[in-house]
Amino acid sequence: VPVIRSQNGGGPVTPVRCTRCSSYLNPFATVSNHNAHTIEFECNFCSRSNFVQLTADPNDPQYSPEVTSLATMCGTVEYEVGGEYITREREKYELADGADLGGELHGVVEGSVHLYAIDCGDEEKLGVYLNALEYMARDVHAHCLRQPDQNGDGGGGKGPNVGLILFRANKIAVPYLRHKRHVGLADRINPSHRDGVGEAATPLRSSLHEEEEEAAVALMTDVTLDPFCPLPLGEFTFDLSAPLGLARLRRVLGEAPGLVNDVLADDMKKTHGISGSKLSCAGAALAVLGDALSQSNGIGRGTLLTSRRPNYGVGALRDRELSAPTPAAGAKMGARSAAGTGGTDNKYARWDLERELYTPLQDIVGKEIKFAVGADQKTGKFYKDLGDRCVRDGTSLDVFMSTPLVEPPNAATAQTAQFLDLATLGELCRLSCGSLRWVRYDPTDMDEFSSGLREELARNMCSHAGYDALFKVRCSAGVRVKALTSPHVGPGRVLADESALGILDDEPSFELTYVSPHTTVALAIEHKVGGIPAEKDSWGRKIPGDPMCYFQSALLYTASDGRRRVRVSTLGLRTTTLASDAFRSSDFGTTASVLTRRAVAALRNPPNNDVIIAGGPLKDARNDSFRKCVDILANYRIYTSAKNSPLGQLILPETLQLLPLFCLSLRKSRMLSECLPKGVISSATPSPNADDRASALFDGGNASPSSAMLDVHPNMFRLTPTEDGDERKRWGEWIAPNVDSRHFQDDAVALAANGPVARLPPLLQPSVACLDDDGMYLLDSGSNLFLYVGNAVPRSVQEELLEWRKREDGTPLGSSKFVLSSTSDLGRRTRNVAEQLRRYVAPSAAASSCARRTYLPLVIVTPAGDSSTRSGMGVGAGRVGAGGRGGGKALDDVFLALMIDDATTHERGYTDFLVTVHRQVKENAEKASSLPWDE
Repeated sequence: VPVIRSQNGGGPVTPVRCTRCSSYLNPFATVSNHNAHTIEFECNFCSRSNFVQLTADPNDPQYSPEVTSLATMCGTVEYEVGGEYITREREKYELADGADLGGELHGVVEGSVHLYAIDCGDEEKLGVYLNALEYMARDVHAHCLRQPDQNGDGGGGKGPNVGLILFRANKIAVPYLRHKRHVGLADRINPSHRDGVGEAATPLRSSLHEEEEEAAVALMTDVTLDPFCPLPLGEFTFDLSAPLGLARLRRVLGEAPGLVNDVLADDMKKTHGISGSKLSCAGAALAVLGDALSQSNGIGRGTLLTSRRPNYGVGALRDRELSAPTPAAGAKMGARSAAGTGGTDNKYARWDLERELYTPLQDIVGKEIKFAVGADQKTGKFYKDLGDRCVRDGTSLDVFMSTPLVEPPNAATAQTAQFLDLATLGELCRLSCGSLRWVRYDPTDMDEFSSGLREELARNMCSHAGYDALFKVRCSAGVRVKALTSPHVGPGRVLADESALGILDDEPSFELTYVSPHTTVALAIEHKVGGIPAEKDSWGRKIPGDPMCYFQSALLYTASDGRRRVRVSTLGLRTTTLASDAFRSSDFGTTASVLTRRAVAALRNPPNNDVIIAGGPLKDARNDSFRKCVDILANYRIYTSAKNSPLGQLILPETLQLLPLFCLSLRKSRMLSECLPKGVISSATPSPNADDRASALFDGGNASPSSAMLDVHPNMFRLTPTEDGDERKRWGEWIAPNVDSRHFQDDAVALAANGPVARLPPLLQPSVACLDDDGMYLLDSGSNLFLYVGNAVPRSVQEELLEWRKREDGTPLGSSKFVLSSTSDLGRRTRNVAEQLRRYVAPSAAASSCARRTYLPLVIVTPAGDSSTRSGMGVGAGRVGAGGRGGGKALDDVFLALMIDDATTHERGYTDFLVTVHRQVKENAEKASSLPWDE
């Protein structure tokens, strides 16, 4: 996207706008006179003639000829702005004493702020978290060096500031670096700290050549009343664009394990008589994140890294899967007891009880809900208030939850059976425009989990983002916005209709605390009374033909360097009176994303005890998706040339060939599917469970045109060991498209838009009928990559595809530590395909610009059976939580459950579903043909 800024220092400019409707100058406006001093144009939105004075002095700070040249050539442009576009005053927070370390003032925060709160209860994961953050810091620093002049002013932009918060059981620690002071022997043995807020220094861990600083922590031990950040933001954050900032952050990360052992030691046994290993004050850590980010001037983002729900202190979440509510005391809200199994089964057996489990506690605040206890109301209010504060401060909160996918056969299932309450945590993320990421990993292969976490954190930090944003959309005469559909707007995720919205203004707008390339907003457009006026020439005469209709969106946001920008996109569409033209121009991805968001909205309405629908909202949402599919196809049959085809033939629009498959997959997805099979209630493990459904609903509320289909329907590819023919046409080989740079602004744009892509293997239907015992398959489920190796695959082929993961000395790690081979041709090409799928959503090179939201971990699956048939390279005996409670599944069972095209106990297979759709479409068409106005 071209950025328009002043040519004198890269400062702000003044965009050219209509003096009546305030729309921005765009390629559809009619320019009648343009010179260096003025521009005269007719607005395509309100038809007003405008005469605007331009900044013609080359020495003026706002001088930029691109204000008119690029605006009239490009449909999307971005302006760097100031003045009236500044909606929040920027401040610099300084230490009270103006402390100066290493030649720079560390009390000053400029640029974006990213804080990470780490759960230190799991020592093995603590090392993974710290290593991932160090990798991310190096990658972000290198990214800043590669873009030294991203602002166009020759000085580069301020890089992101990163800080660390550690918590464990009942304490929160904020590590930082300070001037070294004289420390006595008593302080070295027992660092001093006070109740509530204190600090502890660890000078013995300081490097010998860094004598001016020592690592210290500020403690927050009050996690049950009103926790807050004990330090100014600038004292414990480090600018990653500077080498000194990177070095200081790496030092804090290196000191963190020692600090955890020194100041976050588990003393709950001594003080409360219980073990703190099962407790988590993550709710208090989120409150500290929110308090610290309030100093970030509206460009801050916090991330919680944990593997369990908050169960101690403020924001403690009880296990709602239990039959009866447990006391709200933190110690009694720890790990769920074995007696909870019966309660879990009973709750999942009834739709109204199951709904309790995936309803966010924020939705019950102030309402008389029968399943809510006093602790739920208090906890819901805490998270609601925290989300509202983030909105006021212009900051966002992310939650990164990681739980095991596979456990050894002889291990307990405590980790996979725990209730996480992702519904409540996800609602906090939704309200603050943050993200919820639930990663399920193989605990026997922490290296794969570590590499995935590193990529995830680095991708989030390096991607282009905006803060403190304001979104507005305007339409030309004759149409208006009927509804807005955004995951971050209004109650229940969606502003669905006029009853919820009232009558919208002609130019509706709303605020977003954080925007990314994956933020999407759906609009419902309707005609005004009188319709779209005909176009006229300069003499006022009507121009024959269908008139044009225009839409313009303006996104005002703050970039990561603190500069204010507005991105303007203008779209012109030709209207039509023919339904066939509308169907021909329809977009399947947009249709799928809107239908997904409608289904999520139906489930996210706050529960009402007075309204009981037979079968519950899940059944109603499934039926609604079927009705929408039938209505669309029936209208195509009735109002286009398809009405001349025999009724016994199912005719699908060319652009909506996959619509029936999508609707069936949506009904079978974790969002809408039944959790228990028919006829089996008390003994079955629920799948999906409440956390599965809550995570799927969060993703569905953010469904975009590029990801909506993949969210509900996986892509499966067959990996053939050898191929005949041209090597350049083999799957897994990189393709470099031929690019004509004349069609682009410069070579950099051409390279970014047409980078090399990997040729993908043959695409198969995700059905058991397509699986062979001697086949190898790669399945993209949207959240994981599964590599399935059949039992009958020859040992030589297995050894070519896989290799043992090795230590640094070259010795293998163990029987289950195997990865894709890095030396064989088959392993190399499979790695290329996996990398391609991790980069982009679409399975074709033509749509490769649709980047992934998250990084996909690879899980290698071999069917359970005789280990001799797998040459000892299988994990089929492993068990998987897969969201289940109280028991594990084999990995191949999880893989087979993703065969979405097959029939289940509640849903038909794809062929039978098509027959049902065709029958209903035929009935609707016959009814329409019998109406008098159709004769």
